[in-house]
Amino acid sequence: MHKITIYIFLDNYFYSSNWHSFVYKNGNSGARSDRISIKDSDLKRLPIKLPNIQEQTKIGEYFSKLDKLIEAQEQKVEQLKQLKRGYLQKKCSHKKEQ
Repeated sequence: MHKITIYIFLDNYFYSSNWHSFVYKNGNSGARSDRISIKDSDLKRLPIKLPNIQEQTKIGEYFSKLDKLIEAQEQKVEQLKQLKRGYLQKKCSHKKEQ
């Protein structure tokens, strides 16, 4: 469980503004502005403040629950879009029959 907890915690950390700020300050985009490289030595200086394992577990569980809620909402949105398409098709076919 410990490795999974750290994985979930770090996965969410890499979406944070702290991570993006660090990469912006220490990374190198070179000729391509859509890609950033960062040296291993710079990456090792990445200041990740790891809370204790209990706090990491709580944070990881919280974000996992949020991910599940987001997924459920996305499924509901897709179902509503399909329902809308069905109504529009039915309405359009009804108009053609008139």
